[in-house]
Amino acid sequence: MSEKTTENTQLKRSIDDLDLFDLPMVGIFKDKRYTAYTLSTLAGIEVENLDEMDVAVEDFLQNTEEGKRDMRMDARINIRKGEERANIEIQRVKKEDEAARALNYSGGLITDFPKGLKKIPETKSTVIFICNFDPFENTPYSGMTRMRYTLRSDDDEMRFHTLSGMPYPFDGLTIIIYNGAQDWKKNPPKSEEEAKIKVYLEDMKNTDPGKMTSDIARTACRNYKEDPKVVDEVKDWIIYKYGEQMKEEVAAKVAEKEKALRKEYEEKLEEKLKDQKKESEDALRKQQVQISKKPSFLILDDYI
Repeated sequence: MSEKTTENTQLKRSIDDLDLFDLPMVGIFKDKRYTAYTLSTLAGIEVENLDEMDVAVEDFLQNTEEGKRDMRMDARINIRKGEERANIEIQRVKKEDEAARALNYSGGLITDFPKGLKKIPETKSTVIFICNFDPFENTPYSGMTRMRYTLRSDDDEMRFHTLSGMPYPFDGLTIIIYNGAQDWKKNPPKSEEEAKIKVYLEDMKNTDPGKMTSDIARTACRNYKEDPKVVDEVKDWIIYKYGEQMKEEVAAKVAEKEKALRKEYEEKLEEKLKDQKKESEDALRKQQVQISKKPSFLILDDYI
């Protein structure tokens, strides 16, 4: 997904300051081992053979609606020749109802369903939203770790939804939304599954790969951050995103330095004036003392 340039974030100066919620780090999903780890931990999708998985990072889907911009997906995954699909989105800025937005992304994910109705029921699609905020805030579900939605067909008595005389068993669209701002001290994991999710989400917030708990995340993040091409691309992104903020910071530092120099000059000048005044006063007192020691003479001009 796109990122607002007006997002209020702390200034980041290099790739070492980035965590996995930062936009340039979405490229980590090019590491198939990390992507498989993500799918397994967050969606229960197991990929035993990485060669059966294709991953497209920052993938654009053409919007056929005139005047609408194309949809950008952080990571779009096809497994076993499209039999199973997934879209992983890193949500950095809270904008609106995340469930509605995820449903919109799921529409983009399934637009290229395999041709033919017989293939649709056999295809499973999953959209995963990983938010660095609580997407359930101000709802009855505030503080939840995740919400899971499944879109399925509902066969009726008249068998209107049938395929070759059989019920149409489509339950292949799942949306999972994660709360990356979970307070784990207040809401500790309730199961082994949630404990693994906790590790995943906490590692995402870590800028130092060496401090990550998961070996897979640690290795993938370190390899990605040490890629010279990625380092150069991040430099360009930092200039684009933080350029104005960096200029303001430099200007503020220059102004602060000028203020400090001015204060130092004024203090030295004041001290110098005090010294000069003291020297003048000392010289005057010395002169007065010398005058007082001289003998005085009375001269009579007339005498009677």
